[in-house]
Amino acid sequence: MTRRAARGRYALPATALLTMLTMGCVAPADQAAPGGPTGGASTGPSATPTANTPAARAAALVAGWRAGPGPGAWRGGFVPLEGLSVPPPNVAFTPATRAAFDAGRYTFTGALPSAAPVQRDKITFHQGGVQDVDVVPAAEAYRQLSTGGSPDCGTFDKAVLPESPAPCQPLTITGVRYGLVDLRTSRGTAAVPAWRFTVTELGGEVARVAVAPSAVTAVPEVPTGPPPAELMPVAQVVAIDGAQVTYLAEGTACDRDVRPFVAQEADVVVLGATATRGSGTCSRQLVTHRVTGTLTQALAERAVLDAHSGRLLTPGRRVG
Repeated sequence: MTRRAARGRYALPATALLTMLTMGCVAPADQAAPGGPTGGASTGPSATPTANTPAARAAALVAGWRAGPGPGAWRGGFVPLEGLSVPPPNVAFTPATRAAFDAGRYTFTGALPSAAPVQRDKITFHQGGVQDVDVVPAAEAYRQLSTGGSPDCGTFDKAVLPESPAPCQPLTITGVRYGLVDLRTSRGTAAVPAWRFTVTELGGEVARVAVAPSAVTAVPEVPTGPPPAELMPVAQVVAIDGAQVTYLAEGTACDRDVRPFVAQEADVVVLGATATRGSGTCSRQLVTHRVTGTLTQALAERAVLDAHSGRLLTPGRRVG
């Protein structure tokens, strides 16, 4: 269920490119602060949304999400709510190591264990419950982890992101061991069997979930049409403080009047940000806006979707 980045080149996220192509530009404006008591947010999808509005899109995303695995798998299976490759906790990424991790670019010259210590293991759900699953050997986990191939620095477009270095650096694996990793799932956080790869540049271990694909139920692929022009993609949920959620929205230096958009239901929350687009000329430089919205209750274990793309968001980890 992990999302793979484009191989052999570095490019802007598709959602960021779509946003930049569909907007006009005006003079740069100050980045938005949180709104009023609700953070400038909607409290839920409109009962009868019309046209191509953020509320209508959120309602469609919620409906698509609920048409997913079904309550049996959601409450009794293994449905991860984040990627199966997990970076070290509190890792300090650089632009180059972030790009390499997202793209799955690794080098490893050591010997991989020929088999897992066990052929079957257990997923332990911290809120209660255990699930027996088959596990994959280290070689298969490394194949799933290392998906990026060799970078092609010649395709990097400095005109689009003039301040960013070409992300040509692979990550170096020096060892591997079998263990566990905590992962958000539809049944709450769980201790999941994983192969843990020691990565020099990240100063810790990247865990790759070792559960056999046959035991993994993917989150729904929510179909969406073109997003509303004023809606920006969410790159990352950076902080959750009670009912307040702070996240990063991707736009340009031309955006003004940036506001949070939040639609929430009992089982899912849709996050986004809106901005006023201008018709003048300005720099096309990508800018990240820090936005805060307020929920009516704590997020808890609810799924979080990006209103722009429909992708699942994992608090604390960047889309990529």
